[in-house]
Amino acid sequence: MIVIRTSSRFLIEKSYIFGVIFNEFLGVEYAIEQDETINNIEIRLPNGKCIFVSSSWWDKIGESYFSYASLPESVTLISNQFIIEKDIPVLIGTGNFNVTNSEIDCDIDIFATCFLMLSRLEEVIIQKRDDHDRFEAFNSIACKFNFLQRAIVDEYVEMLWNMINTLDPSLSRKNLDFENEISCDVDFPFNPISYSFFLSMRRSLRFLIKEYSPAKSLMTLFNYFCNLIGIPRKDEFRENLSWIMDVNEKQGNKVSFFFITYRTSVFDPNFDFQSEKMISLIKEINRRGHNLGIHPGYECYKNEKNFITSVEKLKQSFIDNDIDQNEIGGRMHCLRYDIAKTPSFFENAGLSYDSSLGFAEKPGFRCGTCREFSMFDLHRRRPLSLKQRPLINMECSIIEEKYEGLGCSEAAEKRFLSFKNLVKKYNGKYTLLWHNSNFDTSQSKAMYQRIIN
Repeated sequence: MIVIRTSSRFLIEKSYIFGVIFNEFLGVEYAIEQDETINNIEIRLPNGKCIFVSSSWWDKIGESYFSYASLPESVTLISNQFIIEKDIPVLIGTGNFNVTNSEIDCDIDIFATCFLMLSRLEEVIIQKRDDHDRFEAFNSIACKFNFLQRAIVDEYVEMLWNMINTLDPSLSRKNLDFENEISCDVDFPFNPISYSFFLSMRRSLRFLIKEYSPAKSLMTLFNYFCNLIGIPRKDEFRENLSWIMDVNEKQGNKVSFFFITYRTSVFDPNFDFQSEKMISLIKEINRRGHNLGIHPGYECYKNEKNFITSVEKLKQSFIDNDIDQNEIGGRMHCLRYDIAKTPSFFENAGLSYDSSLGFAEKPGFRCGTCREFSMFDLHRRRPLSLKQRPLINMECSIIEEKYEGLGCSEAAEKRFLSFKNLVKKYNGKYTLLWHNSNFDTSQSKAMYQRIIN
């Protein structure tokens, strides 16, 4: 068994990050011993050899880590014989190594860096937010120092394992398998234009004036009036949901569909979750073996009452429709998230996992990993049973003009696949979000099918 010796400073936080790295990621047995005389973190291997890892961050931050002094001021790229990329970003420490046959001295604070990234501590310290009250990628350490597109935590874990394996090749780790984690935030299960006179008229005029298409203009109004009198018409948003299941089933993928069950804002859809059409939809998803989850509305990320109401409505729907599902997870609407509150809402509601932690405006590794991990409650200083499945790619981030603006181009597809291939390298979960309301061209559908393959 590996023995980790460390001082008692921030032992709760250290124990949490040791658990994520050694238990969840590597799957090796370990024990923790307290020793107030050492000034680093000592990893003693079963054969007696030892790795000494810097603990400089834990030693310097005083009694609280909720200050700018806790965040790295610079990042250095270094190389060594243990990394699997050409270099590795060093956030804390000099990056110096001293290697002998029996010892490795590593002046990189591996555990503090991983804790910073996984706990999202910077999101408590840095108060700047966008118009939706979201922590932006541009304010993150990863973006500032240009490693958002790197799975830095996974790089650190591989570096640590290679150090362990160099000194004691007899040790083995658990095997992680790459997974396609395909999901759909169902903001609009049905096209709202077909149910709103105002939206139908606006779209009709757009077809007529901007696109010079009288036929499309008339068809838009025709669809609205048919729905008004109870004659069902083709609804591409609804049909896209079945199509998503069709194409993913061909690839052996299960899809997670996240639904807004309770309207909290004008930014939430105005559909009755208990309507016959909705019940028919969730029954189809369940019957076909896909997953149903919660997409808490716009005003849920800081409001636990709204959050709990949303989850209760989903769970009641399961009861009413005899749906049995082993686990329920979710993702916040518009990716609104308060790291100090939202995770505990998930945990208190009895949800198994959250998949909200990706940035809207830039794809990448917000948490520094593509692997599922247990979350940490920074304010209560305790590990959570809630798992995070980090969001790697949302289609809007790459395609839409207001973000990277690549459209459904070859460059966009290469962008998606570059992330997927990196996730494969680390045997993680490629968490892809694609909204059913965002398949407006044959090119988008074709590209989607190639990405999920």
